[in-house]
Amino acid sequence: MAARLNGFHLQSVPSSVLHVNNRTWHNVAAPQLYQDLRIKFHDLASLQHDLSEFHTDGLGRQYLPYARSLDLVCLAKPSWIDTPKAEDLWKQKNWYNGFISFKPRAVEDGFLSKSLTELHDKDLLFLRETVDGYPQNEWEPILALIGRLQHLSAFNYVVVNTFPTLVRKEARSPFDLRILRAPTLHTLKVVYTMGLHPRERRWIHLDEPMPLIFTAPNLKHLIIDDKREGRDNPIEILVPVAPATHSLESLSFRSDGAGLAQEQILLRVSTMTDLSRLRSLEIGVYSEPELLAQAAARLTGLERLYIKMVPRANGLRRGIAPDREEMIAAVRAFRPFSSLDRLEASYRQREQPDEEGHKYPVNDGEQLRYLARLCPELEELHLTLLRTGGDARECDLYRAIGQWSHLRQVVLDLDCDPRNAGVADERDVLSDLTCLREILHNAAIDEALAAGIFKLMCSGQANKSLKQLRINLLSLGIIFPQSLVNVLRQISQSFLVTRVALPPTAELQVQAVGTVAWQLWHEWVLVDDPSVRTPTPVQQILEEWWPLDSDRNRSKSWEEIPLLVKSFPLEADIAAEGEASETRAAE
Repeated sequence: MAARLNGFHLQSVPSSVLHVNNRTWHNVAAPQLYQDLRIKFHDLASLQHDLSEFHTDGLGRQYLPYARSLDLVCLAKPSWIDTPKAEDLWKQKNWYNGFISFKPRAVEDGFLSKSLTELHDKDLLFLRETVDGYPQNEWEPILALIGRLQHLSAFNYVVVNTFPTLVRKEARSPFDLRILRAPTLHTLKVVYTMGLHPRERRWIHLDEPMPLIFTAPNLKHLIIDDKREGRDNPIEILVPVAPATHSLESLSFRSDGAGLAQEQILLRVSTMTDLSRLRSLEIGVYSEPELLAQAAARLTGLERLYIKMVPRANGLRRGIAPDREEMIAAVRAFRPFSSLDRLEASYRQREQPDEEGHKYPVNDGEQLRYLARLCPELEELHLTLLRTGGDARECDLYRAIGQWSHLRQVVLDLDCDPRNAGVADERDVLSDLTCLREILHNAAIDEALAAGIFKLMCSGQANKSLKQLRINLLSLGIIFPQSLVNVLRQISQSFLVTRVALPPTAELQVQAVGTVAWQLWHEWVLVDDPSVRTPTPVQQILEEWWPLDSDRNRSKSWEEIPLLVKSFPLEADIAAEGEASETRAAE
């Protein structure tokens, strides 16, 4: 069972803990701890096993009087787990379950809140193959549970099967026979299918089901997953189209960027329903930013705009620079916003370089300081930065980020590749030992480096408002051969740095994120290609810099992931340590 209580697993909060102090503590805490219940299952046997925990002596009995929301999620069984180690790792956490969310990012308090802890690297996409069908289609166990939940007010259903009529009746909701007419339906994710005309090279919109969506009388949040023709569209037209709803508050397109022409979809949706009350929009630009300007005139009530301005390289119109004037004009066409609160720069400039090679949004401290003057109220920043061995130039980048005095949350994707043209560079990285040493030097990320970067940012921030920093190594699969990627993942960890108190006595908490996920990834890679071995020049550098069972590397075997290696210190830390030594000597 993967029942969740505000982030904890069911098994981690036994009722005895709540009774340690007194009954008053139990009465106050229990309604909060047990308000959210999620049940994941694969088939009837696993469903019955999980629901057995709700008997008198089961771990789930505490949910019966307090649960207000129930998530029912049918998850696929991973087909690639065929080793004992992979099976043990999979049992440590319900990985698929973690990627199921019912709250669109466009309506959350901050756009980066999930990015601080989620596993969003493209190499981990194999963990996202989540939802499955329920083969037995037997709902009696769920009916019995729903009947025992005394305060259930929300029921989220994530199963490929058609929503069962029996469950609808037992949930005591005044549903029509057609789920879209349910007054309690507030959030919906749909597939919008598009195809390319074979001769005219233009988009064909297969949007016949969309008007039906807007018959939902109280639909507040709509999530659109744009897919190419040939994918199944799960919406079946069952009733005549009724007048459109006017209650939509948020519209979100899938968060991995513009897979298809999302700006075209937005424009067409704006002709199907009234978007004047829309408050939040999350959308990516594909190739026609001027269409956003046309739709903007209809979004008169928009309060929050999250826009990704990185067009696809394989779009109908090629060679579009991410900073083209049409995109800036498209943003300005929306109603005036009080401030720019969040800024993200994508690593896709590295993955999909233009004709001049990849270009980072910023590449030196002065550019960051210039941006800080343009948007001084910035609170959240997601940025790709190129590591340069921890030298003065790299340290200045971190200090410059501190020029945003209101910055609270930062996510950094660190690039370890020193080659100027990125993917366009045809040099064989494994035969260029100088380049290879730089890559390994830059990729080594440990707790000390993460804390050092955080401190450098704070050193340039006047009011010390920075609270959280997430550090990741840039997605590597498209840049390096797989044999090198495996090693880079071993010596690099992802960390979340949190300041748990107020300056000047604030302590930093450094927490590794996704360690077991990367161990699973390693097993998954071996299943795909068990012949992958560490290249000889890479192994020689590893043994030179990080010999096993040493002060520089606490690992016992080269097969471990992560390898417990030490990063190389930042130049600023070396200088600070030197000054401290001189001070001690003088004393």
